[in-house]
Amino acid sequence: MTESNPDNAPDTHTSMISRDLTILGRNVRIVSKGKIRVDGEVQGDVLGTEVVIGDIGKVSGEVSAEKVTVFGSITGTIRGSRVLLEAGSKVEGDVHHETLSVHEGAQMDGHLYRNREAPEPIRTIAKAHFRVP
Repeated sequence: MTESNPDNAPDTHTSMISRDLTILGRNVRIVSKGKIRVDGEVQGDVLGTEVVIGDIGKVSGEVSAEKVTVFGSITGTIRGSRVLLEAGSKVEGDVHHETLSVHEGAQMDGHLYRNREAPEPIRTIAKAHFRVP
C-alpha cells in the first residue's frame, strides 16, 4: 500500500532513515528533537516528537513520540499521545496511547493501553534522551 497523504511526505525538517539504510546493533537508540521518518530498517528504539514509519519501513524496538504514524511495520512497543495505524501497517506489540486511529487493513497483534496523559517517556524526551553519556 502506498502512502497517499502529502502531509506525511518528507520535508526539510524531517530526519530520514532512507530505504537503503539498515541500522542495527546492541542498545541502539535513535533520538530526534523533531520529526523522524523511517523508510529503511531499524533494530533498536526510535524516539522523537513525531515518528513516521513509511510503507516499507521496519522497526524492531520501541517507538515513542507525541505522534506516531505507521504505514510499515513495528515489532515492539509503541508509546504515543496520538497513534495512527494506517492501512497496510503491521504492529506486533503493545500500544500505549491517548488517542488511537486504526484504519481498515491495518494489522495489530498486542495489547492496547489508553493513557489519560502522555506516557512518561514522551513527557521527558527532551530532558533525558538528548544527553550523551
